[in-house]
Amino acid sequence: MCCCQEENLILCRFPEHLNQYPLLAIGNESFSHCQDSVLHPRDYAFFLLIGPASFLASILICLLLGSLAVAYNHLLNELCYW
Repeated sequence: MCCCQEENLILCRFPEHLNQYPLLAIGNESFSHCQDSVLHPRDYAFFLLIGPASFLASILICLLLGSLAVAYNHLLNELCYW
């Protein structure tokens, strides 16, 4: 069974090998499963939401940490003048 999975992976990713190796010559119907979508629509929605959300969260975290660093530096400069 493992051999068949490897053969399917090779054939799905590199169908041009069929021309080089006639023993692997099989019909087009054998490639129909290569185009089947593995992800469900809710999985696509999850990835479409998590991408922009994590991008915006990283920008907000950078702004927050930058503001804290500037405020801390400003506070240290004020204490040095006393």
